Amino acid sequence: MAQRYSYIFYGCVVAFGMLLLMSEVPYSGRGTRQLSGGQNNHNRQQNGNNNKNNKRPLIPHNDPRTVQLKTHHTLNAEFKEKSSALRSELTDEELKAINAFSQTLRESHCQRDENAFSSLNTYVHSQFTLEERIKWMNPIPGVIRSINQESTVPCDTAKYWVKDGWWQSVPMWSHCCNQGAAISKCPTQVQETPSVCTKPDALSGHSKCESDGTLLCNEYMSHADDQDCLVYTFGIADQWDFEDWIGTKGCEVHAHDPTTMYKEIHEGHEAKNVNFHYEGLGSPGDTATHFRGYGDMGGPMKTLGALWREHGHEQRRISILKIDCEGCEFEAFHQLAVNEPEVISQVCTIIMEVHFSETLQMESAHQLKLMASFWQKYVEEFGFRFWYLHENPGANFDQRVNPLLLDIGMDPTICCYEIALRRPDCDPKAA
Repeated sequence: MAQRYSYIFYGCVVAFGMLLLMSEVPYSGRGTRQLSGGQNNHNRQQNGNNNKNNKRPLIPHNDPRTVQLKTHHTLNAEFKEKSSALRSELTDEELKAINAFSQTLRESHCQRDENAFSSLNTYVHSQFTLEERIKWMNPIPGVIRSINQESTVPCDTAKYWVKDGWWQSVPMWSHCCNQGAAISKCPTQVQETPSVCTKPDALSGHSKCESDGTLLCNEYMSHADDQDCLVYTFGIADQWDFEDWIGTKGCEVHAHDPTTMYKEIHEGHEAKNVNFHYEGLGSPGDTATHFRGYGDMGGPMKTLGALWREHGHEQRRISILKIDCEGCEFEAFHQLAVNEPEVISQVCTIIMEVHFSETLQMESAHQLKLMASFWQKYVEEFGFRFWYLHENPGANFDQRVNPLLLDIGMDPTICCYEIALRRPDCDPKAA
């Protein structure tokens, strides 16, 4: 009899669990940020309130992230001294630009949005099996998934986002470090780039399953002048998901990577409309010959303008420029804006990862000046606007965010942000 009752009890528990999973809400505990494992290999929870009267989530005093920030800000004299030294080397205009940039990133999760919630709910219930849904809701140790931020969008900083479109939230289930949802704003249903990983493998933490997938708006592959789609990417590391996929969409793709260790593999890669170039983005005089984790840089470094002309594209716009070069992005974009503004006028969409860790080149006042320059040139002067954002905590050894950036409120557990920007005058309706 006791065994019979235990079966009945177990059946009720399972049924109740399935009822919760199949409900319209894809997760429990609204207003709770759950970090499962994380880079510090422990579980943490943050309670918050995302209503319009209280835009920033509340963080309990016992939250490890709060303790880390408090340690940095009030107890670490060396940290404060370094932050002050960096600040003293920046102009007021540069500090203003850095603040605007960091605020746009850190306050991207401000208020709950029904469109974002609906899109996430639809994805979770239509694209995941029951087993996959369970795994996504209970991430493996070492991978972050932020419940509190799944369907929240910017408030005040939304002025730096594209005007047209609606907010959408999509799980980045194949991401190495944060399988939580990215936020995007797109005129139609946002597209998810395919992954070489399967959902069961990625959600189970398969050691060889890691993708550089992103989101994309179909409208951003066309122009006001109806030119053919042209895509430049920099930094491959034998991850071709994006290049191969967008090549099948009819875009002409030129992929660049100067690393010696991948040269033979890259040159042997074949895919429709995809062309590989053993070259890197930088200045002709660049002397960097080795990069941690990627080995020797054997290919020549060239400016975007030089490559644009070398490929015979002077009369064409670059539909999408995608860059992931582990910290070189601000230097490359600064040189481009200063020396080749005529090339930037031909770029419509930028997809990139920005790095703020001292281990990823953001360690000096010079790098902070380049960060400020990016905001001043590309957002304020050229008019680029955000349409995609996903946080990347990175590896534990890369969670060394620049002291000045920590001092103005950036999250010490997030080393990098995957972002995408669009120039409004490239939209077809702008013609």
